[in-house]
Amino acid sequence: MFRNFTNKGFSLLELMIAVGIGSAVLLGTVQYLNINDKANKKIQRDLEDTSDNLNMEAMLRKDLTNTKHSLNNINILDDSGKNFFDYLSTSTCTSDCKRSLKLEVGTTVGYLSAKSLYFIVIDQAAGAEQIYNPADAYVAGTLTFKSLNQDDNLAVRANSPWENVATKGRLIFIYSPLEVFSPTALPQTPGRALSFMGWVGATNIQSTLNPEKINDAGVNFYTNDDPRTSLPITSEDVFFKNMPYTSGLGSFSFLTAVKIVRYRMQTVKTGGKFSGQLMRAEMNDSRVFIERPIGFNIKTLEFTRETISSPAISIKVENVI
Repeated sequence: MFRNFTNKGFSLLELMIAVGIGSAVLLGTVQYLNINDKANKKIQRDLEDTSDNLNMEAMLRKDLTNTKHSLNNINILDDSGKNFFDYLSTSTCTSDCKRSLKLEVGTTVGYLSAKSLYFIVIDQAAGAEQIYNPADAYVAGTLTFKSLNQDDNLAVRANSPWENVATKGRLIFIYSPLEVFSPTALPQTPGRALSFMGWVGATNIQSTLNPEKINDAGVNFYTNDDPRTSLPITSEDVFFKNMPYTSGLGSFSFLTAVKIVRYRMQTVKTGGKFSGQLMRAEMNDSRVFIERPIGFNIKTLEFTRETISSPAISIKVENVI
């Protein structure tokens, strides 16, 4: 018996409809994958930016926590023309108390922000702060200065900035615990604790320090003159002979190792948009800033002190969207 097969297969119209539906599904799938891929890449970029900014903020906060010696010693004007590092340690500010300095991205690749911010940062890895008796730096019974490390008096101390020969090229900061004021100072004028900063010599760690003024682009940012006379503190000897003396601890100075840190913004262009890289640099004993980027995709970075009666510095980051 023969069976009659009448199924003629798909018609041309049915085939075209099926192909059309399949193409639409395939196109939708491709578009979804493209959108999903773009979304994943954006999420990845956002995560990378977040991670970078977290690392940046951690480094910033570490520096800001150790920057007390910048106060009243570094001369940087804020965005309103006032000294960013003014500090009233013994009184309460009553007017013009806020300080703010903003680093901004430019519109040219390689552009560096119009302002930089400098800090004197305590070098926590270089030993502990030391109480220092000025007499230890002089030839016994005389006023002849020899060295902070005369007869290895610092080198023999445990955890001292002068602990070993690795201190060659280290930056030392000495300061008085007492503030002095200009004889013509008006109320609400910050005083200053006398200080001196210099590098340990590369050949003789019992010699005098090489003075550091934080000179960048021909400008000195470290102010260490004596407010009472306006005369500069040019050496350890001058510092000791001019520091105020009182009974008790006021007759001593303090000594610590520090680093000079500079922050500024550099403009780059990614994805057709200008954005900023936050550049952090440390000065070496050749007076060269060694710089590297620590933050990315930044539009502005603002440093703020809500009142100069407090040493606190806050930061606010605005990212490029």
